[in-house]
Amino acid sequence: MMQGNREQECEHAAADSTGSSQNDDAEAGMGGMHEDSCPGAKQAPGPQLAGWSSLTPHYDPATEVVLRCDVLSSKAVKVVIALMWAVVLLGVALLVAVVYVQEGQDASWLFTHNALPTTNLVCASLCTVALLGYSLCFLRRVLRVNASGKHWSHRRRRLATLASAELALQLVSTIMFLAPNTYLIAHECGWFNPLVAWSAFVRWTCWNSTFCLYVVEAHSGNPAQGVWRVERPGERGAPLVIDAPLRQHWKKALYWCLVVANSAALSTVVASHVGGQQVPPPPECHAASYNCSASGAIDGLASSQFALNLGYLLFYSFHIHRSFRHLLKLPYEENRQANFVVRLQLRLRGLNLLFFVLTVCLYTFLGIGSCKSYMLTWLGLLPVQLVSALVAIINCFVMTPTRPHHAAILRQWLQEFAWTEAEVEPKRRQRASSLPPESRKAVAIGREPMFCVETALKLAFWSFVVYDHLEVPGSVYTLEAALQMYRLQRHELLWEAEHDVKCLVAWNDDTVVIAFRGTASLANVKVDLQAWRTRWPPGVGRPLLGTAPMIHRGFHRSWTAAGFHQRLLGLVSGIVGAAPVKPVKVLVTGHSLGGALATLCGQELATGLPGAISLQVYCFGAPRTGNHAHARMYDRAVRETWHVVNNEDVVVKSAKFIAMYKRAGHRVLINSLGDLVVRPTHAETVIRTLPGANSIRDHLLTSYVVSFAAVLGSQFGSKSFAGGREGVLRLIQHSSGVDFVLKAMGFTHDTLALLQHRGWDALLQARRQARRAPLRLPWPWSKGLTGSQGSLTAASGQQPAVAPAETGSAGLEDHVASAGEAGALGDKQRAQQELAAVAVIGEPGTGATAPASEVPSEQTASAVPVQQRGSLYQPRPQEQHAHQPRPPEQRRLASRPSTMHRLLHRASMLSSGRSVPPDLGPCPSARGPLSIAGAATPLDALVVEVGGSNRRSDGTCL
Repeated sequence: MMQGNREQECEHAAADSTGSSQNDDAEAGMGGMHEDSCPGAKQAPGPQLAGWSSLTPHYDPATEVVLRCDVLSSKAVKVVIALMWAVVLLGVALLVAVVYVQEGQDASWLFTHNALPTTNLVCASLCTVALLGYSLCFLRRVLRVNASGKHWSHRRRRLATLASAELALQLVSTIMFLAPNTYLIAHECGWFNPLVAWSAFVRWTCWNSTFCLYVVEAHSGNPAQGVWRVERPGERGAPLVIDAPLRQHWKKALYWCLVVANSAALSTVVASHVGGQQVPPPPECHAASYNCSASGAIDGLASSQFALNLGYLLFYSFHIHRSFRHLLKLPYEENRQANFVVRLQLRLRGLNLLFFVLTVCLYTFLGIGSCKSYMLTWLGLLPVQLVSALVAIINCFVMTPTRPHHAAILRQWLQEFAWTEAEVEPKRRQRASSLPPESRKAVAIGREPMFCVETALKLAFWSFVVYDHLEVPGSVYTLEAALQMYRLQRHELLWEAEHDVKCLVAWNDDTVVIAFRGTASLANVKVDLQAWRTRWPPGVGRPLLGTAPMIHRGFHRSWTAAGFHQRLLGLVSGIVGAAPVKPVKVLVTGHSLGGALATLCGQELATGLPGAISLQVYCFGAPRTGNHAHARMYDRAVRETWHVVNNEDVVVKSAKFIAMYKRAGHRVLINSLGDLVVRPTHAETVIRTLPGANSIRDHLLTSYVVSFAAVLGSQFGSKSFAGGREGVLRLIQHSSGVDFVLKAMGFTHDTLALLQHRGWDALLQARRQARRAPLRLPWPWSKGLTGSQGSLTAASGQQPAVAPAETGSAGLEDHVASAGEAGALGDKQRAQQELAAVAVIGEPGTGATAPASEVPSEQTASAVPVQQRGSLYQPRPQEQHAHQPRPPEQRRLASRPSTMHRLLHRASMLSSGRSVPPDLGPCPSARGPLSIAGAATPLDALVVEVGGSNRRSDGTCL
């Protein structure tokens, strides 16, 4: 009986570790586990395969000092964000009050009332208590860590030192803010006492020192060159300026001395000019008039003081920009701490600097030379004091030494991934063997899912197929190629007419693939806009207590319309029931709206077929589906769900509606720079996202494939993961069926040869050089395509007379070629490039475009035959449809492909050598020329510029 209970406890421990969308529920579940033994918990060590990537450092918290920024939890991140918003709102409110006093109140009001010093005194007291309290907590943590004998790494010591110095400076500044206001409360009419001017000098010196620290920390993320390059043993990632000793920043101290000298001169002049006037004794002093007019010396020194502090903002912006640019070129995982710190400091320090400049402008230069300006400025800049104090506390909180929770340690292993499907199970066993063999943690982490790049690539291909199947003739994403990936034998198409829900189901004896199409018609758009929620499944939980699962109403209607979900579940149940071996592997995927439907499908399959299937859900750019209760229920039912998010995808980032929606499953972050972050922490998800930086371009499925291509290609460059090069080579050489995906992405033999010999950066540079040279299309397509209406420029399908390396270098698609430059491009600029980009697939065996000097001329090109496409074009097997597609006259918007699809189809016809209408003159109803250049499929080199867009997919006018 006890043995059975122990097994049940271990099952619950493993189930609790599945986690929520942000992986923090997993941390809570794992953190509550003890080292009790579990039956069958001992794991055999996995095989040590050469070249496996280990993205995260498995540090030893028993011997190393760990800062809170290394293991920041979801709750801590939310507290930090709440404090940052509180800082902004409070500062803005105080600035509004200052403007009201400056413009709406007479100067005599400040001399007859103690409202200003009283307000300053209360705020200064609160800030002093908060700063002093956290200073003691920070000191206690540091002393305890030092007493434990743990090792400080150089970078962690530097970050903690700078944070503590900032906290100390703000404490001194707040005390000097408290002193003059306390003096005014105790001594009536003491406005012009020298204490007021010299306490302000101390405050300005503290701010000057704080801003100097900001510049030092912003400079710390810059590349280490020359005297700045110091090799620190044990530090991961590329050498940075932070590794150099502080004395190397001596030039910044010279600037600091200049600012201090100017502050001292200004305080001296103000103390002698304004503070030297006679003040009558109370109560006559309240009704007397005073001369607060500024002299030329005061105006000049105040202006120079403002300019010098503005210089800090410029220096900070310059160094933080260089740090961003440099870190974007380095592997994210090896420089995870530096990336986090730079992004965090930009939000904290950048906010403080901008707020300081704005406050000084309003306090000093609004009504300069008046007694109101003197009182407000020299008694203390209240908004700056509050914002600077809270920013210092937040930064010191993040940089405080801490004892990492067990969940934070286990999270390091959960962020690993596998390149191929064959490596998943061995790597999971190896991951569990890193823990004590007879522990609940080993059981739990052994059952945690692992992201697989090969599976993601295949299901991204399937997501393309469900878009194009029967809708885009001649698409390179063919159903035949998709079936061969998992050796599937049969397939069936389900197409619901009312909400235009399209689903492809394919299967064999041991594998089922289900792919949902995303938004592609007006009916789908109507579904997306129905953002209110409905209970699903009904009768579960209580709405008033927040325990009732609720999902997006539009997604629910699409899923249940006309019994669509019942037909799909019945079909899958029949397939699984007839399978000779169980569990059957079921893969569910979709993009955008299709990803939301995939999550609903995965949930019902997991609850309806428990134990009979091994379920994996991969979604691309999927919106949030339900509320928090639904996310918890989903995570308990479906253990392996991966939400792939491309950079600043607008659909993924939006539709949260504060707390109405919650993402289930695990995230995987990718971008066109080649970064891949599996199961990021909540802190990383928030910090990596720029506020308001939403991109429609990043939501396109084409952009997802571009980012995956960048991830693969960057393994041959400076952003490669540990073992990433070998992992990509295994993926290409030994993975079954992935060759179709790689060919569609443009990873041909010639391209891989160039990558192996010269690297990813050389390939990008070669493509950028090739893009600058104009290319001409061989006859017959060049005829009639030149003139005022537009031009068509492309490479023919023939074998270029160039070396393999040159051929591969020219076979790079424009979007991926610009991936290395994406950090310097704004979202608007990149969106314009995406909207102007359409790609076609080049010859798989040849790469694509050759340099312009080697492209055959118009007279000689006609003698070179155009080769046909390769294995991607196979006869289609007889399809079995549960419901025939709607007639063309009933399909409305979905009946005709979009302009993008039509142009893609025409370009595909050109590249494959099929006949196309030779004349592309403007259609009678054309609204104007449409210029399209570039490529939308990675590693492709055909560049198409078409004039006039009112054409069908076959080239005829609409």
